[in-house]
Amino acid sequence: MGIRPVVTVFVTVLFFPLNDAWPRYVNGMRYKCGNIYNYHQPLLPPPEKAQRRPGMCLWQMIEPGSEWFDVQRYEVTAVIDEFRGMIANECDAFKTHKPKPALFREATYNCELEAEAKFECPAKLSDFKSTEKFYRAYDRSMPNNNRTDLFRRVSPRVNETIIDPATQLSNEVDPDNSQRNVIDFLRFVLDAKATEYGCFMRVCNIEGEKYELISCASDQPMRLSGPIYTPGQRCQSDDDCKNAYLDFQQCNTEHGLCLQKFKCKYSTMPDYDPCSYLVSTLDVGLPYKDKPFTLAVIYVAVKNSDHSYTVIALGVAVAEKYFLTSVTSNFKKYGSEDLYVIDRASRVHKIRSQNMNLEITIGHYNMTAWQDLALVKIPDDSSFKFYKITNVNGNTTVQPDTMTNLYTEGPSMNLEYESSSRCAEMFANDPTIDFHPGHMSCVQCKALTETECEAKHKHFGGSPSGRMSNGPVLTGIHSVNALDPKYKYTYLVTLVAPHCGWLSSVSKGAIKCVFENLVVE
Repeated sequence: MGIRPVVTVFVTVLFFPLNDAWPRYVNGMRYKCGNIYNYHQPLLPPPEKAQRRPGMCLWQMIEPGSEWFDVQRYEVTAVIDEFRGMIANECDAFKTHKPKPALFREATYNCELEAEAKFECPAKLSDFKSTEKFYRAYDRSMPNNNRTDLFRRVSPRVNETIIDPATQLSNEVDPDNSQRNVIDFLRFVLDAKATEYGCFMRVCNIEGEKYELISCASDQPMRLSGPIYTPGQRCQSDDDCKNAYLDFQQCNTEHGLCLQKFKCKYSTMPDYDPCSYLVSTLDVGLPYKDKPFTLAVIYVAVKNSDHSYTVIALGVAVAEKYFLTSVTSNFKKYGSEDLYVIDRASRVHKIRSQNMNLEITIGHYNMTAWQDLALVKIPDDSSFKFYKITNVNGNTTVQPDTMTNLYTEGPSMNLEYESSSRCAEMFANDPTIDFHPGHMSCVQCKALTETECEAKHKHFGGSPSGRMSNGPVLTGIHSVNALDPKYKYTYLVTLVAPHCGWLSSVSKGAIKCVFENLVVE
């Protein structure tokens, strides 16, 4: 305990050196209505040094290859929030009219989207256009000793931008630069459904000139027609955000944006927030090699009357539209009860309701094979997808007792794998289970206190186990606990390797099996 603050500071300084030097907001947002230009952009390092510093994408184990600094990643969300804040607060900063207000959420940066936006240098600038998936823009490259952020440079000049309060349409292009599309930019940043953004930047020599090009994606399709936003009312209190959004439940009353805050808990531990714990663990407390697997862990939850969430089971994302849990996990597999999935401990999505069916495929019942697996598919009409997924182990020769710990809230859960012989002993008196080492393993809650094991064990259902081997690889799913009182906190694990072909077939190839020998990194 005594060295934890030292470790935390070391990690922050080593991997995120720009965070403190480049605060996302200066005394809140970087503007006040009518005074938006009192902001000085610091100069950037030369682009050729960018690839040495993956920064915020490093902890997600993503290296998009962009000629991009954390400084510029923060600028993307800062610029978006500034435009959203100006609309929300009806700032009299635009050329002719005050805009009508709207309810917006703050923007967050997604390195997966940055990787999706990757492009190669085009032969002609005219080929580099926005599409239904990407917003694209460019500017002449600036000298290295005078270079500033590209996303801010291609954003419209507010005092030259017209937003018609009757139609919510704007001027098509910048009056002084016909190549700069204003309305595309505004549709991109003012889409109230979008909250996650990522941008890829590259310096290209085109037609004898050097240009900086940027391609950006969000978690929503790019709108190429229609109004730039939908009018409404900015938030005045947390209730305005809670009634509108699942996971942006706190109102920044000064600037009128809903912030990404919500509470989750266990029914047995109402004062403990596993979502906040996992987010803090991902920030500084978890080894980098474990973060990709932990990011794929999902919580299954129900919503409470106070807009908080009770976590009732766990699972793991195994494809963009699929997660794997256990049949015995603590949620109803059928019916129309509202059900939510919490992704990356920070995003909440409704996956079942009276008007939304959930497709669940359950493995064939076999007492020997023990296929306690439930594959859940996100509805096709949902725009939600998992960004962090894990491959599935298909190598049946991997020894269960050499696999890594169960992932629930990070390594602190202290659930240790037992040998096959020890597992057979622990389940010897269980009348319903014939322990079969080719299909099963087991873990035991040891280092936690009995009170903690008792409080948390009922929520372990569906928890994944795995290891890093050229990326995260799933090896097992937590099943039932032992009935023998001596081994009260011992849990069966369904090994996924014997069922990998079934998972791949049911998902029509969306789930990827990995067959190489797993090597601990």
